[in-house]
Formats: sequence, C-alpha cells, structure tokens
Amino acid sequence: MFKQEQAEYVREGIDWSYIEFVDNQDVLDLVEKRPGGVIDNLDEACRFPRATASDFVDKLCSSKIVSESPRFTRARRLPNGFTVEHYAGAVTYTADHFLGKNRDFVVAEHEQLVQGSGDAFVAALFPKSADAADGDENSSSNFLLPALPTASPRSPRGSRPSSRTSWRRWRRWSPTTSAA
Repeated sequence: MFKQEQAEYVREGIDWSYIEFVDNQDVLDLVEKRPGGVIDNLDEACRFPRATASDFVDKLCSSKIVSESPRFTRARRLPNGFTVEHYAGAVTYTADHFLGKNRDFVVAEHEQLVQGSGDAFVAALFPKSADAADGDENSSSNFLLPALPTASPRSPRGSRPSSRTSWRRWRRWSPTTSAA
C-alpha cells in the first residue's frame, strides 16, 4: 500500500520525502494467498463439520505456503495457537473459535438439495442466484478477498479541515447538551 501511495505522489508531482517502511507483502500472501494461505485453509477446514481448532492448526503447519513462510510459527505453549510476525511485531493467535466464527456459509450440496425440492416453500428458502459461480457464494471472504488486490488505498490526504470548523463549535454541541 505504501509503495502505491509513494508512486502516486511521484505521478502527481507532490513534494514529499521518502519514508522507509517494512514491506509487508509476504505477510499479506501468508494470510490471503489462494490456494494455501491461512484464510484458504480456514475455509477448507470449515467444510468438514467435525474439524477442530487443532485440525486447523495442523493443516496450517502442513500447508506448504504457510509452513515455509519465515513469518509463521506454531505457538509452543498454546496447543491451538500459531504466531504471525507482522510488520509491527509478532502476534499469537488462538484458533479455538476460528472455525465456529468462519462457518457462515451453506454447504453447496445442501443448498442444491433444498433448491431442487418439490415443495415450493422449501425450494424458495435458498433461491438460485444468477451470479453464483460456486457453492461458497455465501462466504464473506469470497466477496472480500478477490477485491483486495484491485482496491486502491485511501489516505487522509484527500480530506482537509473546514475553515468554519473549530473546537468551540463542536464543544457547544454534545450528546449531553442535546439530550435535554
């Protein structure tokens, strides 16, 4: 993201000084890469109803992309934990509730079974969508992850303070004064 912003500054002729930063692309690849990243492995583990947090962490450790990353380690003292070395430091995650919180989609076979029902009410529970490419269309990550590489970073440089805004104006209005 920072590289893109700095390239945009150069294109626009903005006077700025170069800022040293750690390139975080390898961490983004570790988390987002398909197939084999952390999120992809999480989605795959959620397809198995009896998968556990331990199964998920074992799968991460056996995944080539994840296990070969110098930014990933299995937590030593947490049985269902792993550590990702982000640009700001190491963050240890406990995978105990990852599967439960990520199971937000209907299994494709079940959805097709309900859609093919002879009962009109049951078939209408999951109407067929025209833009559905695969059975995981209800997974929120399937909407967000493909959009990440094409998204342009937003920065506050586009916003500027209003000349009419002052701290006094904001101080006069507050939830406590307007509630009376």
